[in-house]
Amino acid sequence: MDLHWLPPGSRHGQSIFLEGGEARHILRVRRKGPGDEILFTEGDGRLVTARIDRCDRDRLHAEILQVRDDPREVGAAPLTLALSLLKGDHFELALEKCVELGVWRVVPLVTEHCVVKWKPSSAAHKLDRWRRIAVSAMKQSGRSRLPEILAPRRLEELDEVVEEEARWVVADETERERSIRELELAHDLPRLALVGPEGGFSHSERAWLARRGAVAVSLSLYRLRSETAAVAMVAALASWSGTS
Repeated sequence: MDLHWLPPGSRHGQSIFLEGGEARHILRVRRKGPGDEILFTEGDGRLVTARIDRCDRDRLHAEILQVRDDPREVGAAPLTLALSLLKGDHFELALEKCVELGVWRVVPLVTEHCVVKWKPSSAAHKLDRWRRIAVSAMKQSGRSRLPEILAPRRLEELDEVVEEEARWVVADETERERSIRELELAHDLPRLALVGPEGGFSHSERAWLARRGAVAVSLSLYRLRSETAAVAMVAALASWSGTS
């Protein structure tokens, strides 16, 4: 069953009232109508099954039949991606794929080697676009958790948004001794994946991360673009089942 997004304010007790783009998609593209069951998520790791009881061209009303925890999300370790701002659509590509792979939170990073300059004047538009990309990727992948997309921050501000016990892991193409495959993590330990811009983190940033306790790892024998490194690291950390 296809998964649909239930935006905030759409649920009222045991009823759902949905209008706009998501309702049109269900009614016109999926060709659903009264009596059909629909699977929704509010992005909180739960699945909501509802039955349409009435609708028109772009609005529907449904009664909730069941709300249940998504077993794929129960017990999953929180995973945050801190990715440097990237030029073009590279950041958005990484965002889309990392949502599909299971990231819980995405923090754009402003770093010393950043080519992209964050403009406060366009911040609201950019964040709205990134959040729409996250919703689309969540639905496409069938996830029931909508990752949090935060406003850009600097490295020293990450402690404000990441769990205190999180393990910090840095993608570093100069690392030759420790592969991410050799990393030891408790299976339920929150983790923070850090990926710098093209050219990597600066010397001072690497020194700060080392003092913070971040572990530098190699992701490949080859040089990876930043968006590729982000996807590779999230895939590895999201599927981690080892113990420390």
